[in-house]
Amino acid sequence: MAALFDLFGFLDVVFRFVALTSQALMIGGIAFILLVIHPFFDRIGREAAEIFHRSLVLLRWSALAGAVGATLYVALNVLLLQASADVPITDGLAADFARAEMVRIVACMLIFALATGNSPAGRRDTGLAIAAVILLGAAVATSHSVSRMTDRLPLAGADALHQLGAAVWIGGIPYFVIALGRTHDSVAWRLIGKRFSQMSMASVAALTAAGLVLA
Repeated sequence: MAALFDLFGFLDVVFRFVALTSQALMIGGIAFILLVIHPFFDRIGREAAEIFHRSLVLLRWSALAGAVGATLYVALNVLLLQASADVPITDGLAADFARAEMVRIVACMLIFALATGNSPAGRRDTGLAIAAVILLGAAVATSHSVSRMTDRLPLAGADALHQLGAAVWIGGIPYFVIALGRTHDSVAWRLIGKRFSQMSMASVAALTAAGLVLA
């Protein structure tokens, strides 16, 4: 039984890593698409379409990984509850953490569908923004801030700001690299670099402010 719990513990860490990584790539990618690619689409030039396409590909894979990771995380913990405390599977699936992860799965699949389909640009962008908010809310719902007995709301808000800042900054870096690697015009290169630098500075400010509150 001890070996089984060790295995569960290891897999739990792996699935949480997948969840956090995919979450950063999804939120960071959506922010990069909405705040960098679309505003400068015409000024970037002919490479803009390829940058946008490759960004959507990374976004799709991130959403798929997030959905699979969250599904396995729920299954693992529900089975662990059943094995260790005889909690029925139906009760485990009704637990708060399981519901939050199910919301995460829905958000991931929505992002995957929007990044795959041919929806009008305005509708797709709105859908991606809403899905990112839902994804962030699901992540905060399983945080230590929400599990506290006091000061839950302000700490949850700080946690959301902290996760958002980290996702926009760190999760946006792969998309930034994609854009720079396919931009050959110096003006477009500077536009992309300046906008992402502004996003990064805002993210660092958000991380600092949220960190002070959480501390």
